[in-house]
Amino acid sequence: MEENPMKKRKSMRKALAMLAALLITLGQGVPAVEALTVLENNAESAIVDSGSSISAESNESSEPSEDRTADSFETTSSSQSMETEESIDESHSTEPSSSSETTEETSESTSTSESETSSSSSSASTTDSTKDSTTPSMSSTTERPSGTSHSSKPNDTTANSTQSSSEPKTSNTGSSVSQLPPSNQPIADSSQTVDLSDKLVTTPTDSNLNGYILPLLNQLANERSAALISEALNQLGKPYEKDAQGTGFNNLSLPIAVYRGVFDIKGIETYDQLSRVGKQTSLEKAVPGDLLFWKDGQQLVKAAIYLGQDKLIMADQPQAEQIVKEEKAATENNGVRIYTITDKQNSTAETKQLIQEDQVNKPDVVVHFSDSQKVTPHGQSLIAKYAASYDFRKNPQTEAFVAAIAEDARELGLTYGVYASVMIAQAILESGSGQSGLASPPYYNLFGIKGTSGSRSVSMMTAEDNGTGEFYTIQAAFRAYTGYKESLKDYVHLLRTGISGNADFYKKVWRSEAKNYLQATEYLTGRYATDTSYNNKLNSLIAVYELTKYDEAKAGSGVVLQSKEAIPKEYRQLLVFPDYNGVNYNTSGSYPVGQCTWYAYNRVKQLGGSVDEYMGNGGEWGATAKRLGYKTAATPKAGYLISFSPGTAGSSTQYGHVAFVEAVGKDGILISEGNVIDGKTISYRIIPNELAYSQSVSYIAPK
Repeated sequence: MEENPMKKRKSMRKALAMLAALLITLGQGVPAVEALTVLENNAESAIVDSGSSISAESNESSEPSEDRTADSFETTSSSQSMETEESIDESHSTEPSSSSETTEETSESTSTSESETSSSSSSASTTDSTKDSTTPSMSSTTERPSGTSHSSKPNDTTANSTQSSSEPKTSNTGSSVSQLPPSNQPIADSSQTVDLSDKLVTTPTDSNLNGYILPLLNQLANERSAALISEALNQLGKPYEKDAQGTGFNNLSLPIAVYRGVFDIKGIETYDQLSRVGKQTSLEKAVPGDLLFWKDGQQLVKAAIYLGQDKLIMADQPQAEQIVKEEKAATENNGVRIYTITDKQNSTAETKQLIQEDQVNKPDVVVHFSDSQKVTPHGQSLIAKYAASYDFRKNPQTEAFVAAIAEDARELGLTYGVYASVMIAQAILESGSGQSGLASPPYYNLFGIKGTSGSRSVSMMTAEDNGTGEFYTIQAAFRAYTGYKESLKDYVHLLRTGISGNADFYKKVWRSEAKNYLQATEYLTGRYATDTSYNNKLNSLIAVYELTKYDEAKAGSGVVLQSKEAIPKEYRQLLVFPDYNGVNYNTSGSYPVGQCTWYAYNRVKQLGGSVDEYMGNGGEWGATAKRLGYKTAATPKAGYLISFSPGTAGSSTQYGHVAFVEAVGKDGILISEGNVIDGKTISYRIIPNELAYSQSVSYIAPK
C-alpha cells in the first residue's frame, strides 16, 4: 500500500530538522529553505554542502534565547535530542518561555536535553556501570525567561560523564574532545559591550556553608552518609532553642533529630544514649554523618555531626548569642551552623573566641553510624534526591575553560552580589566548556543570549518545537561579544535586573538572599531551567571543580575589603583580636580624626598597647619608632603596625601609609586600616608576601 504523501512529506520535514540541527552541531552551515526544497524533491539526494555558511539576518528584537545553536550531540547511536524554547524580547518577558524537548535513550549513552550533559560527536564517553536507582532522574523539559540560554549543552569537555534519562551512569573512560570549528557567520560592525550600573554594586554576604562543598555522591563510601548530610543541611540556619520546643534546636536535639530522620531508631534522649548508636572510631577514620562528642571531665556535654572536609554542623548557644549581639537580630540567630575543626588546644577564653569565628577544637569521642542500621523511607528519599549525584570527572579542557573565566567571574560576583561558583558552573553547562559554536571565538556567547538592536550579533540556525513534538528550523540572531567577560557581565545584568515587569525575578539567587550556592542553584531550577535536575548538575560541577573558592576574594589580591564578612575564610579564621570599638583614645588630637595614623593609634590603644602621639606621617612611623626605641622588624606579626613607604600599595607619594596587622597567613598578611575608603570607614586588605616581606614596608611592635 502506497504511503500517504502528506504523511511522507511530514516525515521528511522532521528528518530535515533533525539533520539540520545535527549539522549545526558539527559547525556546518545549513541554508534552511534550499535544503528543505532539496529534501522535499528527492529525499535520497538531500546533501548539505559542508562548506556552506549561514548569512546574518537582523531580527527586530534583541532577545535572550533558550534555543540550541551549535551544540554537540551524541551520535554513536540512533537517538537524537533536539530542544527549543520560545524566544523573548531583550527587555525581558514577564513569563518564562515554554519549551518542549525529546530524548531517546540507548543502552549505553544518551543525548540529554537542554542543560543536560551529552557527549561530543567527536568523542563519545562510554559507560559500564549504573548508580543505584535512588539517584535522581532527569527531566527533558526546560524553560527559561528572557536572557537565558539553551544555546549549547556540554559535551565531554564538561566532565567525563554520561547519564541516561532515568539515572546517572558512571563513566570509566576519559575522552579527548577536538575543538569544534567556529561558524562562518557574518557579524554586525557594532561592538556588544555591557555596562553594569553602579547601583547594582553591593557588599557580598558570606555563605553559611563556611567553606563546605557538598560532595559528589560517588565520593561517599556509604549512601547513608548522603542521607545524613542532606538531613543535617536541611536544618542549617535554624535558631538555637534551649528547650527545643519550637522549630529550633539545642545542642543535643539536633543530632538526635537528624539520626531519627534517617535511621529507624528510638529511645535516644541523652548524650550517652546517642553515643551508643554506633561504634567508636577516630577522627582520621571518620566519614560524613558520624557523630562527634566533647567531654567535660568524663561526661559527654556536647555533640555535632561530622560533614567531612574538616567541617561539622552543630547547634551551639554561645554562637547564637554572639550573632544576636553582633547583628542585633534575634530572628537571624542561626544557632545551627557549620564549623571548622582546628588542631589547636585552647583555653576556655580562646575556645569561646574560636566558636565565635566558626571554629571548634577536635572532639574527644567519634562514633561511626551503624552500616547495617535500617534507613527510613524519609532517609531513602534523601538519598534519591541527593543534590550532587552526577558522576562528573575533571577534564583538562574544562579546567582550562574555568581558568579563562574564573577571575572575571570572581570579580563580578563579589562586586554585584552573585555566586561566581554558580556563574561558572552554568557557563560550563550551557556552552559545553566554551566549545559550542556560539561560545567559540569570535562570538563568546556563553549563555545563548539572543539580540540585535544595533549590537554585535550572529545569525544561526536553531531547532524549534511547534508544541506538538515536531521540530522545524529557523534562523535567529544571537548576541556576540568582544570576549568572555562581556558575556559574563550580560549574565550578571540578567540576574540583577530580572525580566520585564519583574525586576526581582532572580532576586532569590542573589547572595543577599541565597545563604549559599545550594540555595541559589535550587532556585534557578524551575526558573532559569525547568529541568528538575538542573541544580544537581550545577552542584556536581561546583563540587568536582571546587568552584566555591571563586565566591571569596582572592588571597593576596590587595583588593580593599570594606567589611569583615568579605575577608576570605582562611584569613578570618586566623583573627584573634576583637573588632575595633570606635573609641577615640587620641584625646590630645595629635592625629587628625579619620586619618590612617589616627586609626593605627586607636587600634593599638584599644588592645592595651601604646605608640607615641607624634610619630609623623604614616610612611615615617618605621623610622620614628626605631629612633624612639620601639622594636621594629622586617617580619610581620599579628598585633604589629605596618608602615608603607610613600607610594607603596597605592599610598600617598608624599605621606605614605600606616595600618594594623590583624593576621599573618601563608600567602600574605591581613591588615585593617583607616582612610582608604573614607575617613569614617575601617577597611581590610590582604597584602601579598611579595610586598609584606619587602624593603618597602617596616613593622613596629607597640609598647
